[in-house]
Amino acid sequence: PIPLCALPPTTQSLAPCTWSLHICPISQETLSTGKKWRRSVKPSPKLRDPKILYPNYLHPKTGKWGQRHTSVGALGDSFYEYLLKEWLRSGKRDLQAKKMFDEAAKDIEEMLIQKSASGLTYIAEWKYGRLEHKMDHLACFAGGMYGLAAENEKDANSERWMGIAKGITHTCHESYDRTDTKLGPEAFRFSDAVEARALKQNERYYILRPETVESYFLMWRLTKDLKYRDWGWEMVQALDKHCKVDGGVLGSQECVPG
Repeated sequence: PIPLCALPPTTQSLAPCTWSLHICPISQETLSTGKKWRRSVKPSPKLRDPKILYPNYLHPKTGKWGQRHTSVGALGDSFYEYLLKEWLRSGKRDLQAKKMFDEAAKDIEEMLIQKSASGLTYIAEWKYGRLEHKMDHLACFAGGMYGLAAENEKDANSERWMGIAKGITHTCHESYDRTDTKLGPEAFRFSDAVEARALKQNERYYILRPETVESYFLMWRLTKDLKYRDWGWEMVQALDKHCKVDGGVLGSQECVPG
């Protein structure tokens, strides 16, 4: 059964709601005994794989996929990221995770990955049968994800996926570089007139999201291209200049004014 996920304070009773995609590592070491334990997580036999692209939502009462909204950003990011990482964490023995990742990564490549007029690679969202040309900052982890897949799978997809990894990471850097503060917005859009810029007020803020710098780190490790270290240092300098407070740094709407 799929657990209910909301406890309204007024009724004090569990309420059904639609679950977003999420998957966590399923093996851990207990601190008390040092023994390792593993809990197998298997898909419900009643839950069929979607024909293409995983929707963000799963209904807890029916066990069916919810509204047709697919995103590699908010609500969907952890699912795709941990499919690959679970395969790696398992010593490349979890073939189900690898199969699910390969299928999803190819669907994302074919359906969501787009090129702007100037050649920027970005990941759009799929909403109710059409593309929305918006990319969340949360989706910027995908540069590192495709890079890790290319490096570890070493198959017919690897060269193409490494190209995607470089393209996405470059685009996420552009989303930073095109703001006044050199800090990236919560989401950025693409149109005939605008590329890699936030257009709506509720997208123009920075809350210390790590996804872009995660891709910088992984792409530096995978390629040894010094530009990724330079981009990481640019981000540190921007944080120090615009978001530093006593005791640390603070993300806020003021961090990304334009």
